[in-house]
Amino acid sequence: KSLIKARTSRGLTQEQMAPRLRMSVRAYCGLENGENSCGAITLIIFLLYICTDPAEFLDGLRKAFEAEGSDASRLVS
Repeated sequence: KSLIKARTSRGLTQEQMAPRLRMSVRAYCGLENGENSCGAITLIIFLLYICTDPAEFLDGLRKAFEAEGSDASRLVS
């Protein structure tokens, strides 16, 4: 949802957003739908150049991990 919100708040279509993240439109659509994941570089590009509030986005990502029972903290310990 945050990805769609970021895209629409900038008035971008999926076709316009995909190349900004260095991915195909098909891959980007899958990312929005939760069918695909992205790499670290794509995430960094998104946070630096597209996301209006990176802290809010990352907090939402953390909450999503916690809601599904994933312990993301073990990845960085």
